[in-house]
Amino acid sequence: MGSQPTFTASGLSSGLPVNDIIASLINIERQPIQLMQERISELNINNATYQNVEGRAQTLLGTIQSVLAESVLDENPFQVKSSSVSTEGIVKVTARENAAVQAMTLEVQQLATTTSAESQSPLGTLLSGPSVISDIAQGSVTNGDFTIFVNGTEHTITVDNSQNIDSVMTQIAAIPAITSASMAGGQIQIDYPGGTNIQVGSHSDTSNFARVTQLTTGTKTATQLTSAFPMTSLNLTENVSSASANLNTAVTDGTFTINGVEFDTTGKTLSAIITEINNSSSVGVTASVSTVNNKFELISKDTGSELINFEDGTSNFLEAMGLIVGGDSTVSQTEGQNATFVLNGALLYSNDNSVDESITGLTGVTLDLEGTNTGSTVDIQVTRDFETITSQMDEFVRNVNNLFSIIDEQTDPEGNGALKRESGLIRFRNSLRTQISDAVSGLDEFNNMAAVGISTGAVSAGANASSTFILDTNKLEEALNKSPSEVEQLMTGPNGILTELKTLIDAAVLDDPDESKDGLFPAHGNSVSDQIESINKRIESAEARLIQREELLRRQFTAMESVYSQMQSQGAALSNLTAQLGG
Repeated sequence: MGSQPTFTASGLSSGLPVNDIIASLINIERQPIQLMQERISELNINNATYQNVEGRAQTLLGTIQSVLAESVLDENPFQVKSSSVSTEGIVKVTARENAAVQAMTLEVQQLATTTSAESQSPLGTLLSGPSVISDIAQGSVTNGDFTIFVNGTEHTITVDNSQNIDSVMTQIAAIPAITSASMAGGQIQIDYPGGTNIQVGSHSDTSNFARVTQLTTGTKTATQLTSAFPMTSLNLTENVSSASANLNTAVTDGTFTINGVEFDTTGKTLSAIITEINNSSSVGVTASVSTVNNKFELISKDTGSELINFEDGTSNFLEAMGLIVGGDSTVSQTEGQNATFVLNGALLYSNDNSVDESITGLTGVTLDLEGTNTGSTVDIQVTRDFETITSQMDEFVRNVNNLFSIIDEQTDPEGNGALKRESGLIRFRNSLRTQISDAVSGLDEFNNMAAVGISTGAVSAGANASSTFILDTNKLEEALNKSPSEVEQLMTGPNGILTELKTLIDAAVLDDPDESKDGLFPAHGNSVSDQIESINKRIESAEARLIQREELLRRQFTAMESVYSQMQSQGAALSNLTAQLGG
């Protein structure tokens, strides 16, 4: 017999790409989801662009609000004043917006000064020859050498701050042509014959003794050199009631008052008491100690001819400081003086160098007196300052153009902007532009923005006029000089251009809590959010259906594979049977 036919089958078991087939089918059915995702991307771009436009609208609104001076911190730009003086260094003039435009003359005869109180006797114990050098309170003396030149001859004096002052005096007195050297009453005194040339100190000195003791700045006569100030051993870091404080008068622990504020010396150093006085917000004075001139000082924080009120209580502190002498607290005080000046021919007085309208009667004007010019006058001018409003209107025009340019660019039907279909935005832009170009009723010469220099170009330009606004600052300043009140009404009056523009922008950016009265921008943002949320839900449902679809396809292909496998088995059995029969 001839050859017998063989049964074969092709399909899954022969390598059919099931996964690729399923993936291709799912990708085809995923196309609507991809379209929805693309729509979300478009909406996000749209919303971001819209927010950019809103940002520029908010910037413009901020400029308008500053011109309208809505905040208590804002100065009315139409009322800003400036001042000038003919001579510098005599007075500084501050003119606020409520000041009148005016001219004045000023002669400052006397500035206000502060009251001070100073020790009337040495505060600390004065040094003498036997005193140790390291006890000098005026400064820390370094060990080493210093030089004295006598008639041109150099002599070296050696200093050891652990020794007494007399050890230095002995070396000085041993110099030829020096008659004697001693310390008495805290001051060093060097005596020499008339005609002697004496110089103290050189750049090569290794000890600062001559500088600390103030020999280098002392008083020199034909026969004597005396150090500049008496030196003391005052110790600011020891308890004031301790002998170690080296005060001339011992302090008893207790209280004292300055301008009604009580202080307690108990257990405190002089440095701590000074700090406590200076840290008080109500005492009205500052306290200090000068170790150079060995004095305690109080200086009033306020100027004027008022004395400082102080008295000892249970402590004798103020008496020990030399401020109270024999129960008298005024003998130590140098009374401050009031400022005396002639303003527009009238003689006036002030206890402060900063003089306001309560003294001068000039509303909105403050004079800060800085120097005197007795016998002459300073001319003062208070004028309108248009720099602020000019700058603000320049910013206004710039922000208007920025807003309009992005709207025009993004809504251009021939362009690539993201807001081509946003008719509401176009209406908003047109409303603003119309408002800027409108006239304000009730005004005469300056009843529109073009009249004060804000326009899209010269009228003669015709069709060539720009769509961009420009500011002619010269024209604006001319209008302000001619009729500032009318220009102010044009822009910020009840129905002024900027007032109406603010109303339009406020309405557009209004974000109502319950969304029922949302303005253009919040409403758009909410609408986009709602659309995206809705699309995301549809995508979520579609994705769930695709998962189910993929599972179904896999079950169907699995069933097909099972059937086909059975067919292959049957085919193989038939082939075997045919072979057997043929044999």
